[in-house]
Amino acid sequence: MTRVFLGRSPAAAEPVSRLLNAAGVASLCLPLTATEELSCPDIVSSLTADWIVLTSARGVSYLLSRGLYPEGRIACVGKATERAAREAWGRCEFVAAGTGADLARSLPAEPGQHVSYLRSQQADPATAETLRARGLRVAALDIYRTVPVTLPEEVALSLYRGEFALCAVWAGSAARSLAAQVPGARTVCFGTPSARAARQEGLRVLGVAAEQTPRGMADAVLSALGGRPVAN
Repeated sequence: MTRVFLGRSPAAAEPVSRLLNAAGVASLCLPLTATEELSCPDIVSSLTADWIVLTSARGVSYLLSRGLYPEGRIACVGKATERAAREAWGRCEFVAAGTGADLARSLPAEPGQHVSYLRSQQADPATAETLRARGLRVAALDIYRTVPVTLPEEVALSLYRGEFALCAVWAGSAARSLAAQVPGARTVCFGTPSARAARQEGLRVLGVAAEQTPRGMADAVLSALGGRPVAN
């Protein structure tokens, strides 16, 4: 049976793993990164802004863990973040596909409005800069950071030897972690940002999910495998 490596925790990767298993593809699920939450003294006051911008579901989790509720309108990057926001608070007023840069260009905010941008410490500063260039008053708050996770030696060796048909990554930070441990790995990416990072790190990008959902990722993996399980 063909095996693939899913660079996510077993719980987070389970929907994709289940779809692949149904198609006859086995998977090993291990995280390539971990998230560390950061102290943010201004977080409570930031939630009264006209817009609360969330670029990942981690931002939703950060607020939920503190019992906080956004009073302003919620803007999300991607369907996964939107889904998390709706599950948490029952609403999301704007969704941008793609990246934080896409949201910064398309957010339906008026000059002079306040925007609270809840982000990773490693976020591209261009998103906040684009929002400010539009005349918006932006508070960019670092609420978490992503750190690499070292794979078990035997797993890294198996990946390096090509014992897995490909690796799947969901974020640029995961792509960087994978590249540091398995240079040149054959990779399928969740979206444009992770694909860009993977290529920059020298990974071989075989495919990118057409939609940022478990089904989209599973389809991208299967497409990279030739559309059907490949016999070893």
